[in-house]
Amino acid sequence: MISAYKAFRLKQEKAGKTNETPEQPEKKNLNHPDTVSEFAQKVIKKINGIDTKDWSADEWEQIRTAFTGIKDQIDAFLNPSPEPS
Repeated sequence: MISAYKAFRLKQEKAGKTNETPEQPEKKNLNHPDTVSEFAQKVIKKINGIDTKDWSADEWEQIRTAFTGIKDQIDAFLNPSPEPS
C-alpha cells in the first residue's frame, strides 16, 4: 500500500516531468455582478456576526468612522456623479 506522501511525491514528479502544473481553481471575475453580490452577502453576514457588547465608546467611534467611510464609497458607487459634457 502506498502512503499518501509517496502518492503525493509521485504526482509531483509526474507533473514536473511533463511540465504540467497542478490544476488551479478557476479565479472569479471580480467585476461580474454575481461575484460582487456574493461578496456583499458575505460582508453582511460577517457584520451581523460581530459581538459588540464589550466595546468601549472609543472603539464604537473608531468603527463608526470606518463604516461611514465604507458607506460613502458605496453611495458614490451606487449614485455616480454625472460626467461633465
